[in-house]
Amino acid sequence: MIQRGFQCRAQTSIFRGPFGIVFQVILLHTQIHMDSLAHKFTNRAYDWILTFGPKIIFAVIGFFIGQWLIRMLNRWFKKIISNQQVDVTLRPFLQNLFAIILQALLVVALMPVLGIQMTIFAALIGAFGVAAGLALSGTFQNFASGVLIILLKPFRVGDTVNTQG
Repeated sequence: MIQRGFQCRAQTSIFRGPFGIVFQVILLHTQIHMDSLAHKFTNRAYDWILTFGPKIIFAVIGFFIGQWLIRMLNRWFKKIISNQQVDVTLRPFLQNLFAIILQALLVVALMPVLGIQMTIFAALIGAFGVAAGLALSGTFQNFASGVLIILLKPFRVGDTVNTQG
């Protein structure tokens, strides 16, 4: 409908001159070219959906099943830690560490399902680890000191500690 109005206005002004036939050929060629582009786009989109659609669906299903399993394992780990004689300050640290490790394993397990190569991922993680290690070296030292204090337990909850006078 819009195209007809354009063609009618264009025919009254542009197509009546000496170059009218040239303009009509250019417009017809552009319309044919746009139709072929649309056809190519729909074919590529259809091929992409057929190629990657099942992978994405399996990855999403695997992600939700993995999240459910991680929740179940976290509850199990929480029960085990509360039954054992684990220090109160160490429990949340171990629970969070366990959950983060399981989440990372889930992501690594789902990457091949999507077709992502592990070598590229390993290189990116290595580069990011070096950059973060250099940028946060002082912070990592403090974090490691805190972990050592929690693990070695030189003092417990309720103890009084005097520092620097």
